[in-house]
Formats: sequence, structure tokens, C-alpha cells
Amino acid sequence: MKCPNCGAENPEGRTFCGDCGSPFDAVEGLSAKWQKRLAGRTAILIALISLLLIVIGLGFLRASNDLDHYGSDIGHVAHSFNDLAWFFGWLGVVGFFIAGLAYLLSLPIPKKEKEKGLVPEPKPPN
Repeated sequence: MKCPNCGAENPEGRTFCGDCGSPFDAVEGLSAKWQKRLAGRTAILIALISLLLIVIGLGFLRASNDLDHYGSDIGHVAHSFNDLAWFFGWLGVVGFFIAGLAYLLSLPIPKKEKEKGLVPEPKPPN
């Protein structure tokens, strides 16, 4: 396969030129619309996983409180469950933060059409 940019010969099946690094015509990325849609769905998935992590953390917290009632024999287990509860809780909170960022990235970027001259100026009244 011959590179359209530099003319170097490349083996079949390559997506980029071995000499200049330019992509071949067969390579097509996701359109901006699909990238935004994928980012939005990723944000929802991350938020759901984060919610699940928080629920798991609350379960560990409840188990820790239940184990505290049995006395000092298994107090160290209760303490470990309490640590797990905090770990999963914070993991969930960080997940929500990441989901928020992914959602913000999925929002359309406002365009300034007037600066680009794409929107006609309003006509003055007669």
C-alpha cells in the first residue's frame, strides 16, 4: 500500500504510514455526535456504579455496627468492616465526581455563530 502523503510503501493492513505517520483513508473515527453520545452514556454508567459502591459501603457500615454489639472478641472485624465502609463510600463519591466530568464532556459546546458570520445580521425595521 502506497502512502498518499509521502509515497512510501507500507504492508497491507496498516492504518498509519510507517514513515510519515499519516493515517490512510480507510481509518475513520467516531463522529463528534457519537463521541458525545458515548460520553453521556459512560457518565450514566459511572454514576450507577458509584451508587452501587455507596450502597455496598453502607452495608459494610451496618455490618460493622452489628458486630460491635457482640463484644471485644470480634471487635477487630467490626473495625475492618468500618474501614471497608469508608473505602467504598469514598470510592462512590469519587465515582460521582468522575461521572459529572464525563457528563460535562458530553454536553455540546456552544458555538459563536455571529463571530463566524454564520448567522445573518437582523435587518433594521423599515
